[in-house]
Amino acid sequence: MMIGISVGATLLAEGEPAWPVLKQTTGKNALPGTQLLEAGGDLSIAMVEGVDRFLDAEIAAELKERRGGTRQELARILGLPRDQNPKDNSFRYAGRRWGPVGNGRNYTVNEVSWKTFGNTEAVGLLFEPSGRAPLADIIALPDADQDPEELGAMEPYFENQQTHPFAAEMALAGCRVLVPVMIKRMEHHAMPMREWLHRPAWELGRTLAGYEVLKVLAAVDCFRRDDPSRSGKSTSGKLAVVGWGEGGRLALYAA
Repeated sequence: MMIGISVGATLLAEGEPAWPVLKQTTGKNALPGTQLLEAGGDLSIAMVEGVDRFLDAEIAAELKERRGGTRQELARILGLPRDQNPKDNSFRYAGRRWGPVGNGRNYTVNEVSWKTFGNTEAVGLLFEPSGRAPLADIIALPDADQDPEELGAMEPYFENQQTHPFAAEMALAGCRVLVPVMIKRMEHHAMPMREWLHRPAWELGRTLAGYEVLKVLAAVDCFRRDDPSRSGKSTSGKLAVVGWGEGGRLALYAA
């Protein structure tokens, strides 16, 4: 220990620097294999604009060379083949209290849940006709920032709402309607909720849209049972998936 101190004191006494001193170079020659950076302005903006131009060119080239996609290719892109919907699936009446959470002119509203894939479950509102079999089964998908209650006219109507309550209108017409809960876009720790889930899903070879398509397909399996819910099978045996905004995109993917 004493030796190290003595050596250090000797070096400092002789004027030797304790670390390299960086000095500004006067040469203007680029290093081998490089070029001098002479661009002006905000380089971060230039980088983002360059990335946009590259991606736009790639999209244009892909559209030009595309020969027509297939359902299998779309499923692969969404990551659907990596997960499978459970067998013997069904709607389970849930909610904080027993019984319907709402009533319409000729239908009741219950909170239900159903299995989707793995150990995950989905929740939503099920609108069922009162005292008769449903004419058809409908899966109504809201936009990402819409609550199922908005589509079911269970909340006060405001002029700034995105859509009219089309789920309630279909229930009034005698249809059985399921409105799933969607992942919202609202920010959580300075990042949208959908992005929070999409990032890890992408690392696992999946997508958030793929997860939500599996949720829709699992609901389709529940409706195809002999006893989908308390109101029995529909008289027509028909099923439709409709949506608005983000829900419209998922309805197209699930078709």
